[in-house]
Amino acid sequence: MFPVVQLITLKETPEREAHALKQLNNVGLSYNIHRFNKMSPGWKGCINSHLQVYQYGRNINLETIFVCEDNILANLIPFHRYQNLFKFMKECPDWGIIWVGGYILRPWDDCSSTKYPQVYETRNNNHGTVSYLIHQRLYQQILRMNLLSPIDQHYDIFISQFKCYIYNPFLFYHANNIKSNINQNSDRWRKYWFHPSIMPIHSYRFFNRRKVDIFCMIIILVYWLLGIKR
Repeated sequence: MFPVVQLITLKETPEREAHALKQLNNVGLSYNIHRFNKMSPGWKGCINSHLQVYQYGRNINLETIFVCEDNILANLIPFHRYQNLFKFMKECPDWGIIWVGGYILRPWDDCSSTKYPQVYETRNNNHGTVSYLIHQRLYQQILRMNLLSPIDQHYDIFISQFKCYIYNPFLFYHANNIKSNINQNSDRWRKYWFHPSIMPIHSYRFFNRRKVDIFCMIIILVYWLLGIKR
């Protein structure tokens, strides 16, 4: 089963914490709450909160940390749909991060299938920091890296450089109706791009690129042949 969720939230936004707890309770996950003070700029606060959760994991020797932010939206998928994920985590020796929630920012990007159904390798793709699993070897490496040279870029971009995987279907989406703590200018397009009815379309395109491309090529070919006949 899933590890205990380490929920990241802010002391200044109790309504977001209440929203997140409702989503976690809806899917029946256990959780610990980590409340932080708001920082400016917000992206530095994001880095700080995730690193402190990693430090918490190191202090109690967690092999896997399940990180969730307070802008999750439960996808209400039965847990038995995630058996391939647990098998992958047990048998694959080199995974670093597995996104089990977030978003498909660019549906046209690439991912690669693995021998484990529903588990894909995603390279240099930004899926946010909303909901992911991170292995002990990697979160300890990141803590060491930050000590040597503090992380100075948005954290979702930073973690995309590592050995990353993504699971289909998502357990959580990025909520589309919660104001961003980092960039409020993105709220308008996020409202529509991350809408729960749109995200499955993005996901299908991302995880089934070959099928979609073949279908589009067939449609184009049919129109072309009809045009010739006319």
